[in-house]
Amino acid sequence: MRNPFWLQPACLFPLALIFSLLFAPAHASVEPAYPQALLKVKEATEAVLGRTGTEGCLQGKLMNAMVELSNSCDASGRKDSICNFADKFVMSSVPPLAGLDDAAQQFLKLTSSP
Repeated sequence: MRNPFWLQPACLFPLALIFSLLFAPAHASVEPAYPQALLKVKEATEAVLGRTGTEGCLQGKLMNAMVELSNSCDASGRKDSICNFADKFVMSSVPPLAGLDDAAQQFLKLTSSP
C-alpha cells in the first residue's frame, strides 16, 4: 500500500515547518524589565562576593545576569552608566574570580550612587 502524498518525504519537512509556525508561541523570549534584570545582577554580585558557588558557576551567573541587563537596556532604550557597564562586561572575556569581585564591587557602587 502506498503512502498518501502528504506522507512522502518531500512533503514532511514543509508540513513540519507549517505546524511549528502555527503552534509556536508568538514571541518565545521576552526580555526582562529593567528593574528585574537589575535585581538579577545584584543577586549575582552578592553570590560572587559571598562565594556561593564554584568559580565557573559564579562566572556564568554574573555573565548571564549582565546579558539580561544589557538586553533590557537595549529593549527599553536606556543609555546610562549601569547599561554601559553591563555592555562592556558582556563584550569582554569572562574574568577570573578576582575580576568578578572587581566587577561586582564596581556594579554595586554604580547602583548605590544617585
